[in-house]
Amino acid sequence: MDTPCPPAAPAQQEAAEWYAVLSSGEVSDQEKSDWQAWLTVHA
Repeated sequence: MDTPCPPAAPAQQEAAEWYAVLSSGEVSDQEKSDWQAWLTVHA
């Protein structure tokens, strides 16, 4: 029996998006700065 996964919380979704950006290998200084700001708020 397959059970659906519950939807991700907004912070979890954002974290997944940041993971994709940061693991791309092409991260700009602005993206690094934006990620640090996001991380401070969502630690």
